[in-house]
Amino acid sequence: MFLSYSSSNLNEAEALANELKCHGVSVWFDRWEIHPGDSWIDSIEKYLTQVKYLLILIGNDYKSLFENAYMRSFFRKCTRNKVTIVPIILKSFNSNLILPVFLRDLMYVDLRSEKNFFEDLLKKLNLEEL
Repeated sequence: MFLSYSSSNLNEAEALANELKCHGVSVWFDRWEIHPGDSWIDSIEKYLTQVKYLLILIGNDYKSLFENAYMRSFFRKCTRNKVTIVPIILKSFNSNLILPVFLRDLMYVDLRSEKNFFEDLLKKLNLEEL
């Protein structure tokens, strides 16, 4: 499982990564996997061949995820590789903002309204047996 997030959502991303890891889910989280001197792009490209799920954390500054040309290319590669993309709407997300076109029709987990979001996430990912 790969987590994509804006740096302003680091705390939420790390909390989710820790929760997934505690439930036995293999998580690629940049703060754990990329070390000083490592190539950020090479590290992501290597893991992309193994990932089944991409969780995109959507906060108020989510647009920064899509302004980077490499990240736009990365999302296209995920789609070509049949990676399941799951948007995670963070509690801080302003409902007046508009999601990117390619995310609008995907089933998402909305942390603003779901009380048992983690259990719901595991169900949506068919991981409830973990």
